Amino acid sequence: MGEKTTVLHRFAPINKPEHMDAYLKLFPREVALREKYGFHTFHASLDKGDMIILTWLYTYEGEDSMEDALKKLMADPEKIELDKEAAPHIHTNYRIRKVDLIFQEELQDLAAIKDKTLVMRRYSIKRSGWDEHCENMKKIIPLRTEYGFVPVFEVGDREESMFTWAFRFEGKWEDFRKLQYPYYTDPRRVPLDANNNNLTDIVINPAQEIFIPGFTVKA
Repeated sequence: MGEKTTVLHRFAPINKPEHMDAYLKLFPREVALREKYGFHTFHASLDKGDMIILTWLYTYEGEDSMEDALKKLMADPEKIELDKEAAPHIHTNYRIRKVDLIFQEELQDLAAIKDKTLVMRRYSIKRSGWDEHCENMKKIIPLRTEYGFVPVFEVGDREESMFTWAFRFEGKWEDFRKLQYPYYTDPRRVPLDANNNNLTDIVINPAQEIFIPGFTVKA
């Protein structure tokens, strides 16, 4: 077995219901086909911001290099056919980047996430502030968890200074700001506000999960 690599794969289905629905029906085949070549999906969701983006996280661990495994995947006749079917429904402005896997949940029961909202957060980090940000997140994540904002994953792309993570909370997106108030006013959280000095951009969106590891792919 080679070294385990984590990949953050992001792209945009065309932002119309008919295209979105059509692509989501194809997505289980995408997951299964990548599994065949050693790419194991552990999260996929749709950011529901101004532009809908599919965030797809998977790991690779195989005998071949990841680059060689990708070449074999792309040459597979099933993949070629699948790409033809998907082409009318997705944009080609995708990003695939190797990232450090910092945290991944181990969900045991779907009932645990019933009626919960997924929040996707992406931070652009000042290069000089990367280490301090990561240290601060070690304090921020447990404190958020105490207040019911339970982490789903955290990944970091140090080379491009991008930190992506997600959490769930019980409630609706419209209530998110109000529900965060006790967390942000906790005396343990207040000193950590200085972490914002390390961020050059923040994107926060509600998201819809379309893949939950160990369970079914949603279409």
